[in-house]
Amino acid sequence: MTPSIARATRAALLLLGTTLAARAGAQPLGTVAPDLDHVIVGIDSLERGIALLRAATGIAPAVGGVHPGRGTRNALLSLGGGRYLELMAPDPRQPLTPRSAALAGLRELTPIGWAARTRNADSVRAALVARALAPGPVLPGERARPDGVTLRWRTLDWGTDSAEFGPTPFFIEWDPASRHPAADAPAGCMLADFALASPSADSVRALLGRAGLRERVAAGARDGIAVTLDCPAGRVRLGPRVP
Repeated sequence: MTPSIARATRAALLLLGTTLAARAGAQPLGTVAPDLDHVIVGIDSLERGIALLRAATGIAPAVGGVHPGRGTRNALLSLGGGRYLELMAPDPRQPLTPRSAALAGLRELTPIGWAARTRNADSVRAALVARALAPGPVLPGERARPDGVTLRWRTLDWGTDSAEFGPTPFFIEWDPASRHPAADAPAGCMLADFALASPSADSVRALLGRAGLRERVAAGARDGIAVTLDCPAGRVRLGPRVP
């Protein structure tokens, strides 16, 4: 499959899958990115990323924990409305992985991915399979917080053609027994805008509209994610500038 076809396939899957997620129980969260659970911002060093975010926002992200076997660790900021920002960086105590190697090349705070929320990942997957698509399996995940509390979730991606990061989200179903990170991450910032950038913005925008999604898509030289936050220190923009 060529890169252009793969990108188009992922965009179409995004549209269909997010609609299915809504039917499976995703909760609308307002007019800005209603399907968003969290946005992932990459950086080469967690300590440096925390310092950069604190300087930009006026709020210090709280260290979240590590992702065992994936080579990464994170820190979190609440964005209001049940959403949060996940700052992700390599974990120097774990072996290098493709994910952590990619993050190691990011010197600036860079939005790299996002998660769409659902209450039932199995229902989303079954609906995708019924439509002759080939999503990946629903996979369990967990991490331990610094206070020893373990958070658990399940995720779903698009299978062999899926990009780990980029404008196409993965789906996340939080364990009902786990406290959602947005509930106790440092608060004070609010999500003001969220947009996806793509070289094929017109086609992506049309597909999003047919799916009833309100995420904004702008033309860009490459795939990207633009995030605007209103914070105590002022307005903060991460990612490419979009009209």
